[in-house]
Amino acid sequence: ATLASPSSDARAPSWSPDGTHLVYAAGGKLFIVGADGTNATAVTDGPNDDLPAWSPDGTRIAFVRGHDLALLSVPNGGVTTLFAGVPGANAVAWSPDGAHVAFERGTNIGTLDADGFNLQLILVGTNGTAFRAPSWTPDGTRIIATREAGGTRTIIVTTADGKEQRDLTAGSSGAISADGLRVLTLSPAGRLIVTDFQGQNPRPLSSASETAAFPAWSP
Repeated sequence: ATLASPSSDARAPSWSPDGTHLVYAAGGKLFIVGADGTNATAVTDGPNDDLPAWSPDGTRIAFVRGHDLALLSVPNGGVTTLFAGVPGANAVAWSPDGAHVAFERGTNIGTLDADGFNLQLILVGTNGTAFRAPSWTPDGTRIIATREAGGTRTIIVTTADGKEQRDLTAGSSGAISADGLRVLTLSPAGRLIVTDFQGQNPRPLSSASETAAFPAWSP
């Protein structure tokens, strides 16, 4: 079903924690729409707002605004700057307890406290390697990310401090299910695949003729 309008430009959906709404980006603004596709409403003025991520408690939405990371207060609609001047900021993800966010910064992935302090780079891209699309495991101890190197994309698992890493499966844009047992990924061919947390038993969710982007689990 088509939920978003303008659907031709809609991207980067993120579910509300209670599963009743989606926030997405379109035309440089953020919109919230009911899960049934009704009452789509612009919640920011733009013009460079993108990649929203709903906080676990449902009260805040982190997003990229140009070269800044910003926070939208869902109850009152106010926008504040979380961290200013982040070249290449991208793909924001909340920790399960809402205390931290992970995000792309150029070829790196960093973490930041939700009050805007304690910036740490946990995955550093060097020599043609880049790290993309972070997401947290439900227990908050690890982060899933995509490593790009030599034209190949691999989903990796790292501890939240970046000190221990392992490869999970070929592909990109990994998202962990709420029970922590399954990973939703994009295969190298752009198909939607679900696999277990060991990268085994992959199962396609889309046909070979379909391509997908920005996979996300419902709560």
